[in-house]
Parts: sequence; structure tokens; C-alpha cells
Amino acid sequence: MNRKFIDLGCINLIAVVLLIGVLISGSAVAQQGSTEEYKNELKKVEEVLQAGDIMGALSQLDVVISKYPNASEVHYARALLLAQGGELQQAEASALRAHELEEDNLLYSNYLLELYKRQQKFDDAIGLINELMEIFPDNQQVYREGVLLLQNKGDTTNALELISQTEDRFGRTDTLDVMRSELLIEQGEKEEAAELLSYWVDKETNIRQVYSNLAFIYADGKQIKKAISLLEKGLNTIKDENLYLDFADIYQVAKQKKRSYDYLLLAFQSDQVPFMEKHRIMFSLLSHTEEFNINQLQELASALVIRHPNIADSHLFKGDILWRKGEVNEARSLFLTAVSISPQNIDAWRMLINADLASSDPDRAIQHARQGLAKNPNHPQLLYFSGVAYFMKDDLKQARELLEGALNYSDKESPFVQSNIYASLGDLYHKLELTEASDVAYQEAIDLDSLNVSALNNLAYYLSLRKEKLDTAEKYSKKTLELEPDNTTFLDTYAWVLFQQGRFEEAKAWIEKAVNKSNPSSVVLEHYGDILLELGKQKDAQKQWRRALKLANDDADVEKLKDKISNNN
Repeated sequence: MNRKFIDLGCINLIAVVLLIGVLISGSAVAQQGSTEEYKNELKKVEEVLQAGDIMGALSQLDVVISKYPNASEVHYARALLLAQGGELQQAEASALRAHELEEDNLLYSNYLLELYKRQQKFDDAIGLINELMEIFPDNQQVYREGVLLLQNKGDTTNALELISQTEDRFGRTDTLDVMRSELLIEQGEKEEAAELLSYWVDKETNIRQVYSNLAFIYADGKQIKKAISLLEKGLNTIKDENLYLDFADIYQVAKQKKRSYDYLLLAFQSDQVPFMEKHRIMFSLLSHTEEFNINQLQELASALVIRHPNIADSHLFKGDILWRKGEVNEARSLFLTAVSISPQNIDAWRMLINADLASSDPDRAIQHARQGLAKNPNHPQLLYFSGVAYFMKDDLKQARELLEGALNYSDKESPFVQSNIYASLGDLYHKLELTEASDVAYQEAIDLDSLNVSALNNLAYYLSLRKEKLDTAEKYSKKTLELEPDNTTFLDTYAWVLFQQGRFEEAKAWIEKAVNKSNPSSVVLEHYGDILLELGKQKDAQKQWRRALKLANDDADVEKLKDKISNNN
């Protein structure tokens, strides 16, 4: 029930282009010394932005600022671009400069406030709010924003005090009482909160939170019927379909999943419920799939596509669900739609290229990676997937260039992404027989993400083949089985590490777990035979090698197996 801040930072590239266009034609131009020259400078920025070159646009804005250091709107535009690129501290500096130059411009101060909040700088945000309350003493929204900041900081006492000050200045309102009720609930004073809210229910307020907050107080007190009745009254009174979400939550509390889902679907089908709220819920559901089954999730995602067809994430959600169902071609179609809507959406490109790779179509993956890189130059994730695609084609030179390029540009990526890049470089260097480089790359991957099972398994296996650092190999291989105990490849690796340590009985027990899984590979069966031979079970070893021979498709492997069979009769 904790109130959320409105995110003022979700401004895309198109919005910044439009902003520059407004600056060119608006009053901002008139404020500069040379109107025509300033206008031409801004046009250059607009042209670079329209080409999708954010870094170039930032450089051009720096040129404009050097000539017109007091152009507040240019500092604001620079802040927007920097924030879009994740440079929040630099964006903050530019937004602060815009605010200092034009203190009474709420657009600039709101954006500076948003940047403080995104960086969890609540003291700075509260300081700015105090400043704005002096500049705009009759703006009630500024006071309410101060309450929200104090609440999110956990300063309940001062938040309640500011509500009282706001009420003294502007009078009692339903909005203030909703905020006060939430603070009271946090303090455990639910009866007082319920009394406040009931007052406004009787007055048939049109504020949804009055009904939803009071309903949750009832539900928390096990008064489910009373909560539902209140929400029904609210829906009839204010006709706000956002209340469907509250119905869904209350029925979830009551463990009535079918009713909860029905109301959630109504919310997703509603034009009144904002997309960002649906997005938040859908993201959460996909992270915790036990809430509803996969078909229900697909129905919710389909509602998003119908109601919000021009938003890329609608198609990504549905594509992700189809991907999980194994419907790769259908998923790819949705990912294609997503990248056509939002070419700067890296997740869309990533999922599209993944679908290509899963379909064993590296040429199409390369084509899509190139298209993505044209819109997002040198993006490490796109370089990475392009490198993986070339690796699949066995074009090791091109794969190396792209994967190393991905690493060079990955300094701002998460450890998870960096770890995957290093793991793929480990695979590549191994293929190139650069053993030392391969080991280092795998170890870097593991150091960045101790749960990277691919890096853990591959380093363990290759160490075991070379009979090097077998204690480390055992440790890493055992870790993979803790994470994925039924993975046939990981079972085989662990058995082989034990084999190289001379622990043949243990190795046999683990390799048999791998063999008993469906469709063991030629390598697994060969290893089984080798282990059986060391245990003196020559005939059984022969049997497993012959099974492996039937599955082998590499000439070298075939010859090796034939030699084992003939030399151990």
C-alpha cells in the first residue's frame, strides 16, 4: 500500500528530439543574444538526435553550452540525454544547473527531483522540496511531494507533521487523509486510519485510494466480505476501473486465485489502468510464475498487445511467454514487432537474436545483430550476441573480434552480462587452443557471477581433461550440480573429474545418473565405458563404447572409439 513516486525520468529519444524542436521554435530562442545563430546550433543537435547518435548530440549540446552558458533549456536537454544513457550523476549536474538558472521553472525542478529520487538521495530531494515550498508557497502538490519523500525515507514523524502543516495552509482534503492513513497504518494505528477513510467514503469521494486503503484494512482484519463490499461501492461510485487491481489483491489475500485472476484480466483489458501499472504486475508475475499458469499469463499478455499495440514491451511480454512454451517462431514474430516499434530497446534485440540462435539460424542472428548495432552502435550485448552467432558458424576470427569488442564496451554493464561475455570468450579461446587465456576468461566469469554454471562446468571439465587443479575442478563441478542437479552434462563432468582423481566407484555412481537420463550423448557413454574399464568390467565397457559409436558424428571420435573397442577385447 506504500505510495509510489511518479517516474518523471521515462523520457525517450523521440521526446528529446521534440524538446529540441520546441526550443528552436519557442521563446527560448528569443532569450539568446543571436536568435538565428542559436536556432542553427539547436538544429544541428536535432539532426544528430534524429540520426540516433546520442553521444554526438551530447557533444553538440556542449558546443551550444560553451556559447550560451546560461541557456537553461539546453542544460535540461543535456540532463535528459545523460539520464537516458544511465549517466545519472552527470545528468543531475546538468539538471541542477538548469534549475539554478531558472528556479521558478517547475519542469526543471521536477526533473532534478526525479534524478535525486532515482539515486536514493532523499536528503538532497527534501532540501530541494523545502526550497520549492518557499518559491511556490501556494502549490499544494509541492507539499504533498515532500510528504511522499519523507514517507519513503522512513521519516514518519516529520511526514505526519508536514501533512498537518499542509492541512493548516490548504484545509483538510481526501488526498491528505489518504497519505495520513498510510502513515498511520505503518505505525500500526489501523483503527484511526480506518476512521479517517470512512469519513471520505461517506462523502462519496472520487479518490480511489480511499476505497482501496480501507479495503485492505478490512482484509487485514480478516473481513474479506466487508472489503469486497466496499470496493464494489467504490466502483459504483467513481467508475474507476483501477479498482479491479484492488479486487484482484483482496481475492489473492483470500486465496481465491480464480477470482483474483478474473479481476486482474479485467484490469489488463481496461483502458483506464495505466500501462506502467500493468507492466509492473506482468514483470512481477513472470518472475514468480507460481501465481498463475502459463496460459493465464499468455491471456494477460494478449490483453496488453490488444490494448497497447504500439508499446514494444507488450509484444515482449507475450513473446517471452511463447518462448517459455517452446513456440519459438511465434515468439520471434513478436520480438520482430517489438524492435520495429522501439529500435533502441536492447531487450527486444536480445530476445530476437536469442530466438534466432535457438533455431540454429546464426545467419539471421547476425543480420539482426547488425540491424540492432546500426541503431545502438557498439552496444556490448549486441556485440556479444553477434559474436556468439559467428562462433556458431565457426568463424572464429570474427567471433573473437566481436566478443572482445563486447568486453571492451561492457564497463557499464551488470556483472551478470560481463560474466556471460567472459564465459563465451573462455569457450572461444579454448577452441583457438589458447589454454591459459581460456582459463583466465572462465575464472573472470566465475568471479563476476559465482552462479554462472556454464563457466563453472566448462572450466572444471577442461581442467579435468588436462588433469590440472583437480581440487578446483571438483569444487566448481560440484557447485553446478547444487544449482542444476539433473543436468546431464554437469553430471558427466563431475563423474569425469572424480575419474581423473582415481575415485572410480564414485565416478561410476555419478556417470550412471547421467546415463539414466533420457538420450545420453556419445561423450557420456564413452566416459561410462572408460570408468567401467578401470573397474575391471571390460565387457560392460565394450557395450557402452559401442552405444557411443552409434551416436558419434565426428570422424576423430569414431576412430577413437573403434580403437578402444578393438584394443580392449
